[in-house]
Amino acid sequence: MPDLACGRGRHARVLADEGFDVTGIDLSGNSINYALQYENDHMPKTDRNATLKRK
Repeated sequence: MPDLACGRGRHARVLADEGFDVTGIDLSGNSINYALQYENDHMPKTDRNATLKRK
């Protein structure tokens, strides 16, 4: 389940705790790094170096 604009992963963590496979997506690298501290089996490792280009 995608969590777009996940920020620090507050909603992603709740969904993952309920058994959903969650992928958090956010433009803020700092927020993603914070959220990655709380990875578990339902929040797979992500590519921290992935970038989105703005038009």
